[in-house]
This record gives sequence, C-alpha cells and structure tokens, in this order.
Amino acid sequence: VEQLFTPVLEAHSLTMEQANERLRSLPQMADGMRVKARIRQSHPIEAAIVLDGQKIFHYDQNFNRVNGTFYSPQDCTSMEITADLYIDRSSVEGFIDGGHFIYVIERKADGQPEGLSFWNNMEAITIEDLQVFRAKSIW
Repeated sequence: VEQLFTPVLEAHSLTMEQANERLRSLPQMADGMRVKARIRQSHPIEAAIVLDGQKIFHYDQNFNRVNGTFYSPQDCTSMEITADLYIDRSSVEGFIDGGHFIYVIERKADGQPEGLSFWNNMEAITIEDLQVFRAKSIW
C-alpha cells in the first residue's frame, strides 16, 4: 500500500488552527489521498476531519461514537484517537485506532471545494501527528 502514495505533508504537535493552516496550503487532491492523524482531546468533546464540507471522520467522545456508531477504545481512559483515512472520488474508508473500528462512507461533498480541515466544538484538540499523502493513479 505504501507504494501507492506520495507524502505531501507531515507535521507534529499542532493546534487545530495550525493544522488547518497547513492543510489550506495543500493542492486539491479529491481524486485520491490518504490522511493519517492522531488527535488528542483536552476533555471529552467532539472532533472531526472535514473534506469539502462533509465530516468524513467524526468522533464524539461524550457518547463513544465514530460517525454515529458506537465505538469504545481499547484504553477507555485515553484522550487520543487515531484515524487512517483512504479517500477517493466516491468513498472514504476509515481505520480507527489501528483497525479496531473500520467504516466506509460515501463522499457527499456539498460542492464547495473547501479542502481538508479539522473541526471541533471547543477548539480543544491537538493534532499530535498528521500525515497527508497523494494517491498515485493506477492509469
């Protein structure tokens, strides 16, 4: 799998604002990309990764939900969660905490090419690790 992707961004210990600033500088890659992130929350809140207006990863720690489905981390006292997202034109495949939770969703961008960003309801997250890769074409 690693041969299919070219790294375009790697960063560590960023505030949400700093991470979003770095992501805004990236070229559009809606046809294919991979995003790996380790997010630390300061307290139980919601956090999300958004692509073109759609929450492609949404973690609600208050109610133990990923994208609306129940998920309990292996370490229930941890304030961190990891997401490894494979994104193409029509879908997103998410591997949470090393594959302990897996999902596939349809891409439903609202038509606005806003790119990739982090969201949370209190700006109380740190992006400990962030990697973004461009997918190489199979054609």
